[in-house]
Amino acid sequence: MIFLFIIKNLESIVIGSIAVLKKINSDLYKQYKNLFKNENDQYKDESLKLLSKLLNKELRVLFISTYNSFSSGVSLVVQENGGSKKKVKWGAYEYVKLLGSTVCPYCNAQFTIVIENNGELGKTRPDLDHFLSKTLYPIFAVSLYNLVPSCKICNLSFKGNQNTSFENHFNPYEQRINEYFRFSREFKPGRKAKHTPDYVQAILGESEDFELKIRPSFNENDKKKEEVIRKKVKGNIELFRLNEVYNFHKTHIQKMVLNARVYDNVYRKQLICSFPEIFKSEEELLSLVQYTSEEMKYTILGKMTTDIIKFELLLNSKDTFMKLV
Repeated sequence: MIFLFIIKNLESIVIGSIAVLKKINSDLYKQYKNLFKNENDQYKDESLKLLSKLLNKELRVLFISTYNSFSSGVSLVVQENGGSKKKVKWGAYEYVKLLGSTVCPYCNAQFTIVIENNGELGKTRPDLDHFLSKTLYPIFAVSLYNLVPSCKICNLSFKGNQNTSFENHFNPYEQRINEYFRFSREFKPGRKAKHTPDYVQAILGESEDFELKIRPSFNENDKKKEEVIRKKVKGNIELFRLNEVYNFHKTHIQKMVLNARVYDNVYRKQLICSFPEIFKSEEELLSLVQYTSEEMKYTILGKMTTDIIKFELLLNSKDTFMKLV
């Protein structure tokens, strides 16, 4: 019954979205439980664990060996529109090139580049992290949405052998993920230093008297959902050391804040009037200092930069920000 379920859902297992993988994982667990629905409760849990262990062992042989072949690269024979057949190479390198992802989706702070070579040496690609462990969840070893093209710092240095889960962490492929957290600057209060923090200079990007923080963001009045989001954001922050990573890049934010000051509301209008052939709209000028959700995926520190510029500067440009400038 378990194997029939897997065969029936094989296509969804390989190419299904995060929502589909969550459902398959839940349905598979129900399949396990149904095998022992008439068994005495005293032995049900132990039987379930034993069966799960035995089946996982068999599934690991099948799915992990398939992943290993994919990781190394294989030659496939494909049929073209004209009916002729040709050999094509398919594997991890081809997959990450097809994705076009150039920035680690876990941290958004490291490039993930692909460089190939005919030999084994002198080439590199992003690590393909199994969000759900291929040892614990072997059927997802070849699921495309379970393979996260991450940097080595996130995958090897921070995550290592620790397990991530849908309950405690955000998978970068989850829908609307950028809506669930937001970056902000927390300006430092009086501290034991040789100078008193200058909050105006910090706001304007002229000093480093601030800490970058990541906080959950809620758009719905749903306490249960808020708690889930809070838990998962916290899980990612702690696992990938995101607060430390982003505070290493404070000088980048300073530079972008200064750029935003240059392109203030008045100057944007002047540029549009003076150079209508070059700048078609105010939105086009704003794109120089903030990014769309799609652009964030391919821009180092794109989410952090956009949040700071948008929510701390541009939304207040007619009052606080303009007065400070």
